[in-house]
Amino acid sequence: MKIAICDDNKTFVEFLEKNLHKYQIEENYDFEIDSYFAVEDLYRAMEENSYKLIFLDIEFPEKSNNGLDLAKKLRYFEKNFNTEIIFVSGSEAYFRDLVSFQPLGFLEKPVVYEKLKDILDLFFLKSKLNKNIFTYKKNSTSFVLGYEDILYFVSSNRKVEVRSLEGRDDFYERLDQLEKTLNPKIFLRVHKSYIVNTNYIKNYSATSLVLSNGESIPVSATYAEDFILFLERKFGGANV
Repeated sequence: MKIAICDDNKTFVEFLEKNLHKYQIEENYDFEIDSYFAVEDLYRAMEENSYKLIFLDIEFPEKSNNGLDLAKKLRYFEKNFNTEIIFVSGSEAYFRDLVSFQPLGFLEKPVVYEKLKDILDLFFLKSKLNKNIFTYKKNSTSFVLGYEDILYFVSSNRKVEVRSLEGRDDFYERLDQLEKTLNPKIFLRVHKSYIVNTNYIKNYSATSLVLSNGESIPVSATYAEDFILFLERKFGGANV
């Protein structure tokens, strides 16, 4: 999972990076942090990167777009409500303007670590309750993936491999147990060894499916009927 920081103050960005890493160590979370010093740079980067959370400064130099401009683009023009926004500012004058962008919260500069920790705890709790992130553990470290980044899960022996847009990883888990934790409106069991993200299905039949990355996944007879019914409801008919 990726988190972005966008602030024109290099000292503050370094402070936030340091404390996000501190939170990772304390809470055993694994996530990536990308930092930007201009709204335009972050907006361009979002064409290729999916950020689950953005720490967004409100005020930028006069000739630059500000944080409210970016929030307006994300919420009103792109209809993006999946990316959580935490506004940061040295002034409370913007409180009324922020409500319409449905931010996760507001941090006043200088930021105190306890306040940062509280809002990060809220982010991970909310994400888990909304079932839009998947977490798994390896050696006591929790790894985080957004649902939109996951292509499928495949089991082998006592391990499950998760195939994401960023690559592959594996962890110890039973696929039966894993299936119970996933959002059934998005993920579907199609084989004793496979659970797929139905949003990435390109075409399918009663015996196999092809994902948007070109990979072919088998569909077993045990799951074929439920699989076809699910996708016909979702997509309106077979696309083979």
